[in-house]
Amino acid sequence: MRISVALAAYNGERYIEAQLRSLLEQTRRPDEVIVCDDASTDGTCAVVERFIADNACAGWQLVRRERNVGYHRNFLDAVARATGDVICLCDQDDMWLPDRIRRCEEVLAAHPELDGMMVGYGVMDAQGREIPTPAGVRFVPERLDGTLVRHAPADFIGCSFTRGFSMAFRARIRPVFAGQPDTGRLLGHDWLIACAAALCGGFACLNEKLALYRSHGENFSIAGAGKRRMIDAQRRLQAVQMCLDAHEALRAWSDGLPHADAAFRSALARHIAFERRRLRFLRGKNPARWLALGADLGEYRRFYRTWRGALTIWAGDLMYTYRPARRKEDGR
Repeated sequence: MRISVALAAYNGERYIEAQLRSLLEQTRRPDEVIVCDDASTDGTCAVVERFIADNACAGWQLVRRERNVGYHRNFLDAVARATGDVICLCDQDDMWLPDRIRRCEEVLAAHPELDGMMVGYGVMDAQGREIPTPAGVRFVPERLDGTLVRHAPADFIGCSFTRGFSMAFRARIRPVFAGQPDTGRLLGHDWLIACAAALCGGFACLNEKLALYRSHGENFSIAGAGKRRMIDAQRRLQAVQMCLDAHEALRAWSDGLPHADAAFRSALARHIAFERRRLRFLRGKNPARWLALGADLGEYRRFYRTWRGALTIWAGDLMYTYRPARRKEDGR
């Protein structure tokens, strides 16, 4: 089994060497590492080139872009260039623990029916010190007991609880998601790939801590999006529209896949109808429609996978809809 690592980089000079070092120190080294740089304006490329040369990293390559294409296309291009049987996604600012690749290889070898998986992880700060999960960082696994938990395709409706740096998948599913449009930051490339794996052979989570997610205030999290970006009704509406578009696309390309059964199609159709009802409220600002959305708490629950989260988002729809837009001169 050949294993490739697909790493997307952009202005990662500060952290990328530590990540590359963690790849080099794997107990099962990757057969190939592809670093696609998205036209960085800092010294990222120089760091990568120096690291490859200093460590004689055979099979490692840097791909430089002349213009920025965005993280979605950059990641999928790195994936398209990979020649391994299994592809591990890798971010520039996290770290892998030494057995990350070895354990993925073992699980996928023992379960040939699986097309994708993720591993458990902890959180570290900007200096690389492991820390308790900070407020605002969601979906960090709490169950790290070594179990392998399978996820049905419907588990991914409305929610991207996977993190790309923790994922591995078989190259054979690339034709399923290749060429799909950018699904946005709330449901990103990792969600797209996880859906494809779940709808083909299956997707599972290995509950072992095998990586560290770096929380440094500059990276993106779903909670961070809620706090920093969705500051008025217009942006809230844009986010819901983005998610609706992603689910509409999923319905179109999932037809005919092995695990796109009647239960999945029904669940997806319900969620699409729910997102349309949310859009009607956000656009029309009719409080009666917001009250009616209270009957859809089960769909709201999909976002953060808790009832508390469901109530928070439902209430947030009302708050953001009637909250005055902040003026640019507010400086916030």
